[in-house]
Amino acid sequence: MPDLKDLFVETLRNPRGAARQLLALPYPAAVWWQLLALTVLLAVLELWLDSYLFPLPKGYASLADISPIALAAGMFGITVVFIT
Repeated sequence: MPDLKDLFVETLRNPRGAARQLLALPYPAAVWWQLLALTVLLAVLELWLDSYLFPLPKGYASLADISPIALAAGMFGITVVFIT
């Protein structure tokens, strides 16, 4: 398994090379899909928490107004489109 620090630096310098290193790891496709789902879930939770901790002034649209399920589905779909 590659060193996480080196992989982080490689992600910034050469994202395709870092992706090749990650995808070369001996994990089945189901693990990658689960990691993607976990990433989307954590992103939705972070956005929801952020919108409640730092609310926008009245009259501005907020991510808290969107259903978390719809937000997660949109994020998951966009991520899959950009990955493939």
